[in-house]
Amino acid sequence: MLNNAAHYSKSGQHARRRLTQYGYPQVAAKTGLPLWMLGLGVERLRADMNRLLALLFHQGVLDEQYLQLQQLQDESSPNFVSEVVNIYFQESEKLLRNLRFLLEFSDYKKMGVHLNQFIGSSSSIGAKRVRNVCVAFRVASEQNNRLGCLRALELLEHEYCYLKNKLHELFQFRATDRAAKTASSYSQVSSPALKQKPKWRKLG
Repeated sequence: MLNNAAHYSKSGQHARRRLTQYGYPQVAAKTGLPLWMLGLGVERLRADMNRLLALLFHQGVLDEQYLQLQQLQDESSPNFVSEVVNIYFQESEKLLRNLRFLLEFSDYKKMGVHLNQFIGSSSSIGAKRVRNVCVAFRVASEQNNRLGCLRALELLEHEYCYLKNKLHELFQFRATDRAAKTASSYSQVSSPALKQKPKWRKLG
């Protein structure tokens, strides 16, 4: 059965190469759609992406540090921002778990250490609102204010989830935009097979 699957896989790859050779459009692996179709609505896509980014700044979710992070991204590292932010998400979720655990035992001193780390990492990616909640949380922990810490933790989890969802949405926009650029480059290249002029034979 495995041999049959391998045979069909190779046959499919061969067929795709033959189609491309004779001028048929290449298709996107994930969607199965012609690559040129990914270029449809590029302007609208970029407008939506810019609106989302502007909204996050208007709401105070992000600050200028995020723009500085974007400036470090170039063609040699097109996923730099998303990779840095994903590391931030992984570390933040560990910190949130630790903060919940420490709050159960009212270990305010260790909570302060974790919150300092959370403040630093949030500042480094421009997560302004998350950082501000962490600062308020730290004040409550320094005052041994359990109720204040509980409220701050609840707000921190809410702000963190909102940030994560919106940045993932933004990264999806950027990934689609890159795919559209690739599709555009394909659409500008004509197949040699299509450029050949038909040869007519004289009758009689």
